[in-house]
Amino acid sequence: MSDAIKLKVLPQFPSRLTGRAGIDVTKESGEYFLDLDYNDFPVIGAVPAGVTYALIYDQATKQYAQLPISLLGGGGGGITDAPSDGTTYGRNNAAWARVPAITEVRARLTADRALFVNGATGNDANNGLTTGTAFATLQKAMDVIAATDNSTFNNTVTVANGTYAQLILKSYLGSGNVTFTGDAATPGNVIISSAGVAVYAASVVGGNFFLSGFRLQSSGAQDINVGSYTIVTLTSCEWAGTSANYRMYCANFGRLQLQGAHKVLTGGAGLLLCEISGFLYINGAAFTIGANVTYSTSTAVARTLGYISAFTMTFSLGAFVVTGQRYQVVTNAVISDTGSITLFPGTVAGSVATGGQYT
Repeated sequence: MSDAIKLKVLPQFPSRLTGRAGIDVTKESGEYFLDLDYNDFPVIGAVPAGVTYALIYDQATKQYAQLPISLLGGGGGGITDAPSDGTTYGRNNAAWARVPAITEVRARLTADRALFVNGATGNDANNGLTTGTAFATLQKAMDVIAATDNSTFNNTVTVANGTYAQLILKSYLGSGNVTFTGDAATPGNVIISSAGVAVYAASVVGGNFFLSGFRLQSSGAQDINVGSYTIVTLTSCEWAGTSANYRMYCANFGRLQLQGAHKVLTGGAGLLLCEISGFLYINGAAFTIGANVTYSTSTAVARTLGYISAFTMTFSLGAFVVTGQRYQVVTNAVISDTGSITLFPGTVAGSVATGGQYT
């Protein structure tokens, strides 16, 4: 046997590297790099029949591993996808759960609103938005306003002639005004009558209320009581309560404002009482006395940090007489007017005592 032929081979690796679908081969500075190219893989809408595992990359071990299809979502038998029915869904404890629809807690105004009240033809089951769908009571209109997000818009309640029960003013959401309008020319056509306070603002926080064109009368309390932190302005009203009480009362940081024409038809303990950090502001109000009136205390009383500011106010008695003390200021309270001690009517001079001040 002859000697075999011997060959000396110097192989170089890699002599050839060829990438396929999903694997890119690049060479940089004499080195070869193999990278997965996910753009080369097709997208499928369902798990193929017979496939039981999927390949995933485990970040913890830095290796690829097989994951049972049953643990994946979609059609793999694991977590089901939310149905595509136009309803919002969310994840809840590793399962899909329906998110309840969001409902408005309050109706929201986007413009000023007019409401109507008619004791003869109205019904509190109506919407109150037209004269034909008026509410029957003042309280229903107030309750609707209090249940609304009023934003910056105003509510005006137009009240038809008639006699109405007590109106309890309530806190409301928004910065707009709330106005109740009766008959400014003849307030006696629109009566608010109650055995208790006719118009009551005992627990209101904030708000700005206007009442015009009403006859207010209580048989057992004040005609109006502003005893909480709010502002109530009255114009063109008649005061006809029959109780042995004050016709108007203000306290507890409440502000009662009187403007325009008013008519006094009955007496009682007094016409005005302001106390306990209340502020009663009278500006440009003209009072007409429409009957002989007797006050058991005074026409105006300020006591216990009450403040009555009475500027450009007038009283016209005509043929009638106001019997009682003109004013009374006690216990660190103040009545301030234009400087005339005869501003408030009465048959007895006013008095100041115990830290009170009349200016």
